[in-house]
Amino acid sequence: MKNKFTIFCLGFLVFAFVCFSVFFFFSDLYVRKNIEFANYETMDSLSQDELLKLAAVHDDCFKEERAKKLRKFFLKNKEVGARFDKRDFEERLTSYLEEGNKLDYIRSMENVTIARYKGSIFGLYLCSPEDRIIQNTNMIWNFCITSSMRGKGISHLMIEHAITRCSQPTQNLALMVYKDSLVAQKLYKKHGFVQTEPLYSLEDEFEYYDKFLMKHMPKGQEP
Repeated sequence: MKNKFTIFCLGFLVFAFVCFSVFFFFSDLYVRKNIEFANYETMDSLSQDELLKLAAVHDDCFKEERAKKLRKFFLKNKEVGARFDKRDFEERLTSYLEEGNKLDYIRSMENVTIARYKGSIFGLYLCSPEDRIIQNTNMIWNFCITSSMRGKGISHLMIEHAITRCSQPTQNLALMVYKDSLVAQKLYKKHGFVQTEPLYSLEDEFEYYDKFLMKHMPKGQEP
């Protein structure tokens, strides 16, 4: 009797697992089918509500991570540590992070692709040329999906969209990723990005600190 009950429980758990897996598969598939990407040369055509939402998405993706990296930068960079005491640094850090999420900053962005699900903004990325850290390259910047929309396979759709949109026939394509962002690195590697060296060390620059530079290598050109 006990064995029959055990077998029944195991069978029920397997059945429940399969049902949940099928449900989430079709749920994620439905979400992906309702994703839209729109390209904007400037932010002029966006409403105030859309700008506020875009700022919130940007904040969700970057504010906490940038704060963590900047504190690490402060502790490791002796020159910065000698220039500011801890309290002064915290004030400057807060000011910097707030500046990066003000509407003025969002309005100033150019060549932006905005991702929407059923009309609601949940992600973005930017394309811009770069010759300082890597020559003759178009960069994908601020690749961002808000936390509530992650884990649904959307990142694969979005990075493929970014590769298509930001690629230029005569230029390289690259992006930057935090060294400890293993999930993001795995995504980018799966879509043809490989780690490469910048033209000079970036460890003394706040915006690039603790990041890898990754260059896109189309199929057939992998090292």
